[in-house]
Amino acid sequence: QARNLLPTHVKPMHYSLHTTPNLEAFTFTGTVRITLVCSYPTSKLVLHAHELNISRASLAIKGKEKSLDVAPENIVFNETDQTVSLTLSETFQNGTEGILEIDFSGIL
Repeated sequence: QARNLLPTHVKPMHYSLHTTPNLEAFTFTGTVRITLVCSYPTSKLVLHAHELNISRASLAIKGKEKSLDVAPENIVFNETDQTVSLTLSETFQNGTEGILEIDFSGIL
């Protein structure tokens, strides 16, 4: 299978990951906070995701008071590419920094 590269106009700068396993059910839950820098305006973020369920996603943009929540219907998985697309309610502007926070779960 060919390697699937993500778009390069949004670059991750830092990851903070917290996971909690449930060894009885062989599942896990977690939260990731990714510091991003945007180099070209976009309203869609594409991330690698394989066999994950995303329960919540939001982007806190530096300098703005409120986060951009991603509605559940705007979280779209592509199983073939093993990616997830998050469509934002507003455009993530060029030169802007933000923190993407995602709550997720999966099977161990």
